[in-house]
Amino acid sequence: MTIRLAVRFDGGDPPAGARIVTRRDTYRLDKTERLPDGSLRIDAVVTRTGVFMYHDAAGNEVKEYRPPEEVQAADSISTLRDRTVTVLHPPGLVTPGNWDQYAVGHVSGEPTNHKDGVLAKLVISQADAIASIEARQLKEVSCGYQLWVEDAPGQTPTGEKYDAVQRNIRYNHVAIGPEGWGRQGSETSMRLDSKGNQVVEQQRKDTMNEITIHFDGQSYTVKVGSSEHTNLLQKIAAKDAADKARADAAEQTAKQLATVTAERDAAIAKQKELQTSLDAAPAKAREEATARINLENSAVALLGKEYKCDGIKDRDLRIAMITKVEPTFKADGKDDVYITAYCDARCASPGTSAAEDMLRRANDQKNDNRKDGSDLEQDANDPDPEKAQAKMRKDNREAASKPLAVSKEVRSN
Repeated sequence: MTIRLAVRFDGGDPPAGARIVTRRDTYRLDKTERLPDGSLRIDAVVTRTGVFMYHDAAGNEVKEYRPPEEVQAADSISTLRDRTVTVLHPPGLVTPGNWDQYAVGHVSGEPTNHKDGVLAKLVISQADAIASIEARQLKEVSCGYQLWVEDAPGQTPTGEKYDAVQRNIRYNHVAIGPEGWGRQGSETSMRLDSKGNQVVEQQRKDTMNEITIHFDGQSYTVKVGSSEHTNLLQKIAAKDAADKARADAAEQTAKQLATVTAERDAAIAKQKELQTSLDAAPAKAREEATARINLENSAVALLGKEYKCDGIKDRDLRIAMITKVEPTFKADGKDDVYITAYCDARCASPGTSAAEDMLRRANDQKNDNRKDGSDLEQDANDPDPEKAQAKMRKDNREAASKPLAVSKEVRSN
């Protein structure tokens, strides 16, 4: 027995006397079913047992036996699951790198044993392939696979002689082709009617089979395997590659444009927010200064002129005012909104409050100063909030030195 050892396919060591090769065998397609999306689902006997003729590298005929224990082995059948379906065989094996050039469908579901072969469901989703199947131009199915060939002549249980045995079959793809394409004759023809019966052409051509391929808006009828057929397949592959390159470039350009646009829009929005903040700054500063001055005036009116407001936060001023009128008040757990509202409601008196009276007295004093020319400092309405606040404190201190009429509610506390 001659031992011819080659590259391993599935990660282990081949048996003694085996060599790894690629085979393409042709079988039959059975009945079809139209799916909701327009695809075709076809029951297909994609492989079977028996002795088949091949050619070695020197062109010599070699009979190889596919025994049932190899064809119907579970680990072999499992490699058919989800395999790619192609129109004719690609130049080599189907890989992720060339899948988009050759794929027209896939094997669906779990392949199963069927008499002396294997039954699988093919889903065909490419429009030209579907049209060619329905036009009876594609009728046969052929598997592309790798295996170990054991050079061990013998004969089958039925007495048929062979030169070698196929072992450890591992499938790569399933191809569909025209009538007469495969090595097994009429047994491998597609069965495309609703009952799964074989479709037989009324006339058979003695010449090489022809196939119609739709490409770039035109239909081409060429002989299978001819130079015209090969050139057309090359053009299709080149166009597909160019289309993919253009689509990838367009997608990348769109992503870059979207990124630049988003960054620009974010910068514009941020600039607008900053400008709005700058525009509102003087008015906001005046508003805050006025509110603080009013709060301090109210606090001094309630707590006494000796009370120093400098450096005390608004919240603490309000709490001091509240506890003046309500010594048992607890501020723990209460937020600033609550403290502000409680202070406004609890520390106000009916009619004119002490704080309001203090403000009135302060304004009267300020007007008197202006009349006699003594008002030499910055006006309280000056845009500079610090100067305005200092001026208002000075006026308050002067006004507080004069007798002050405090409401009964304030005196009682």
